[in-house]
Amino acid sequence: MKSLNTEAYKKFIEEVELKRITNVLGRYRRTGDFSESKKKTELTVETARASFDPPYIHSENNLAIPVGYRIEVKLEDDLLAEFEYHYEVVFVVDDNTVVENALEDTDLVEFLTGYQMDKLIWSYLRSNLSETCSRMGIRQIVLPLLR
Repeated sequence: MKSLNTEAYKKFIEEVELKRITNVLGRYRRTGDFSESKKKTELTVETARASFDPPYIHSENNLAIPVGYRIEVKLEDDLLAEFEYHYEVVFVVDDNTVVENALEDTDLVEFLTGYQMDKLIWSYLRSNLSETCSRMGIRQIVLPLLR
């Protein structure tokens, strides 16, 4: 985020408060044989971020931001499992004027809906993925920590 937008972002942050994080979708599918994965230590885990249009919904005193991820687990070139998770992050808005002004800044919106949401949601995603692996009867997959 450009340094010129820092003040607008600070004002924005002062006018919103996290209300809830909801897991609105959890889809997963085992497509391969995980018995071979026990013999080899290296599984390839690819994550991709979903994009939403619009990237947020601002109505009355709420700001909702959808966040989604797709994860593929491969052994060499064989797809073993795929996962999809969607979350909704809802903030209570104290001052709609400040928030509306901030949301007009494209850089600020990209920073908020991209980088900031990744930081906020990543621990939920890691936990959901680990729990889902357990339910599927496959070896636990742990996503790395974000830095």
